[in-house]
Amino acid sequence: MSNPESQMTLEALRSVPLFASLDDTAAKDLRALLKEREVSNKTRLFRHGDKGDAMYLIESGRVEFSFKTQKRTT
Repeated sequence: MSNPESQMTLEALRSVPLFASLDDTAAKDLRALLKEREVSNKTRLFRHGDKGDAMYLIESGRVEFSFKTQKRTT
């Protein structure tokens, strides 16, 4: 997150159960790694099968997950 005015607060980070027990130092270190990304409606963030090299924390807005199942042929 490049703009300090919009930087996620430590309380917001700790509201995520995974990060709830972080002390101030660890929470600040994590916050320093975050990159803010603003996306428009219908932007695809990732596809099934993509390498799992990112985690998204949604500060505001909505996210929709969808997938298509393939029929099995036997």
